Amino acid sequence: MAFKSIDRPADGNRIRSLAAVLAAAFGVGITISLATPLVSLTVERAGHGGLVVGGLMAAYALTAFLIGPFTPALLRRFGMIPVLAGGTMLAALSLLAFPFTSILFFWFVFRLLTGVGFNFAWIASETWINAIATEADRGRIIGIYASIWGVGVAAGPAILALTGSEGLLPFVICFGLLSASLLPLWPARHLAPKLTPPLAPWGVMKVVRVAPLAIGAGVLSGIGEATFFALIPIYGLRVGFEEAGAVLLTTVFGVGTIALQYPTGWLADRTDRRALLAGVVALALVCAVAVPFAIGSFVLWPVVFVWGGMIAGFYTLGLVLLAQRFASGDLAAANTTFIMSYTLGMIIGPLVAGAAMEAWSPHGLILAICLSYIVFLAGMAWERLAPARKPAE
Repeated sequence: MAFKSIDRPADGNRIRSLAAVLAAAFGVGITISLATPLVSLTVERAGHGGLVVGGLMAAYALTAFLIGPFTPALLRRFGMIPVLAGGTMLAALSLLAFPFTSILFFWFVFRLLTGVGFNFAWIASETWINAIATEADRGRIIGIYASIWGVGVAAGPAILALTGSEGLLPFVICFGLLSASLLPLWPARHLAPKLTPPLAPWGVMKVVRVAPLAIGAGVLSGIGEATFFALIPIYGLRVGFEEAGAVLLTTVFGVGTIALQYPTGWLADRTDRRALLAGVVALALVCAVAVPFAIGSFVLWPVVFVWGGMIAGFYTLGLVLLAQRFASGDLAAANTTFIMSYTLGMIIGPLVAGAAMEAWSPHGLILAICLSYIVFLAGMAWERLAPARKPAE
């Protein structure tokens, strides 16, 4: 379908608008990757076990499902910048409050509020980016966004390594980074896109029915990224790596997620996007199958690099395909559902893959990941053969 008219700024202002929201997204990306291990280390140092750490992470992840259904209405009612800025400051204040108490109940409250704030900012920024992009450059813009977000995510742990996790300082840095990320929004306060009223009520399942490939790509991306970062270091240790080598696997993977997103977006603007998504998933499958055979050789590192780029490409192409199907007023609901799908993948991926790795150590992990790709490709084939769905008008 042709993308519906959106109240976009002129070309020069559009660049300023994009630069502002990309800068804000970069700051949020840094802080999420800094705050997650920081909170975990703080809780462990207080004497709590893995169950509490996992519970806090689950509480954070579940906020996407709690606030997702309400966020599109907030974006239409108040606008992009108030929701993005309000969410960012809620997350900043909740993180700043964390070290001032050791009461577990309040830590759960602060973690929930942090998740609510980050999800408001995440949904608003991605809706903004997708709304202001055009069909001619959507892939490249989302590719740039994905790369910038990836750099931010990679920078967070590096900052934590410099500051350490003890005391007030790292939490103050989180607060400062989030506050600073809002500064570029002020000059662009009149340049944020305005969403038109929705054409019809959009529930989660309706979005899934209209754009199953995009939503499936979101789930697959969440499965891949969360599973890799959580379990590949353990896999590396079990196949004979020293700890430094096992950690290096995640570093190479992360570099691939950053480096290959703009090329993926560039291709999305010049080729059939559905075919490109199928190719990216197929290449990820090839990389996953190759990993056990490449252990002990130099080939492993480029394989992991490409694999990281393909997994991140699921997210990039999912966002591109999503906006291709939805009009302006419906885009907020679509983006919210996409983020919920990614979060769902983050929750189920490590659980299923971890169980598979225990059942067949260590290669059950690779088998579980490969099966997720095969199921997705089978779903793509079925969707192509099924009766055509009516797109969003």
